[in-house]
Amino acid sequence: MDERQEQFPWGRLYRGDLKSGFAYPVRTAEIAAALRAAGAEIGSISFIVARSESRLRPQRPPGLLLLFAEWHERRDLPFQGGGGGLAVYGVPAGRRAEIHDLLVGQVLPSAARWLADAATRGEVWREMRHERWITLGDAGISIEDREGGDWTNARRS
Repeated sequence: MDERQEQFPWGRLYRGDLKSGFAYPVRTAEIAAALRAAGAEIGSISFIVARSESRLRPQRPPGLLLLFAEWHERRDLPFQGGGGGLAVYGVPAGRRAEIHDLLVGQVLPSAARWLADAATRGEVWREMRHERWITLGDAGISIEDREGGDWTNARRS
C-alpha cells in the first residue's frame, strides 16, 4: 500500500459541484476512517448530487438517496484501481447534520463492511456486478442489494 492509500483507501476521488441548497453529509476523512476500520480498499469515491428523477434509473429505490456502493471487478479496466466504488450523494443542506449522524453512526460502517466482504468473495462473485443502495425514507434507513446490476434479485433490509 503506498502512502496515499494509507491516508485514503481508494484509487480515485471525484467531487461534483453542489447545487444551491445542498451539502455533502460526510467528509473524506470520515469515509477513510470507516473503510480503514472495516479493512476495505476500493477503486473510487464519488461525491455527487442526484439529478432529476427522470435522469436516474427508473427503478431507483424510493426515498432520499444517501449512498451507493458497488462491486464489479473488471479485468478490462485495471486502471480503475479496484473492484469497489462508493458514491455519497448531496443532501438538502437543512438535513445535513441529521444525515451526517446516520451515515457516520450506521450507514458508512455497514457499507464499508459490505465492501471489505466483497473483496474476499470468490472470483465468479467478484466479477459480477453487485450494488447496495442506501436511502432514507419515512420509515428510516433502507438498504437494497442488487445482483448483476438489475432489480431481478433485489433484497430489502
